[in-house]
Amino acid sequence: MRALSGFLARLFLFIGASCVVAELLLLTVGGADTLFSLEVLWTSLHGPSLAGLRQDAGGLAGGALWTPVDWFLALPSWLVFLGLGGLFLLGGSGGGRERTFG
Repeated sequence: MRALSGFLARLFLFIGASCVVAELLLLTVGGADTLFSLEVLWTSLHGPSLAGLRQDAGGLAGGALWTPVDWFLALPSWLVFLGLGGLFLLGGSGGGRERTFG
């Protein structure tokens, strides 16, 4: 389990660092004044799936389910990926010894 957690931590930290580099390049070269959010990233990868999720989640519970999802998608992508990487890094470095079965 530690190996999987370590792999996911390195993967998310790499993606987060890549998003930081992309953000800095957009700010310096492109002159962009907006953050590179998860919504922008998801739309650039596959926009129709986000539209489908928005439609389905909007129909559930009178749209109350979409409000936290929309808030999460508005966060900067580097913040989310570096945060997830940090959580996996902390979770995989547990102080106890690893259990073996058998």
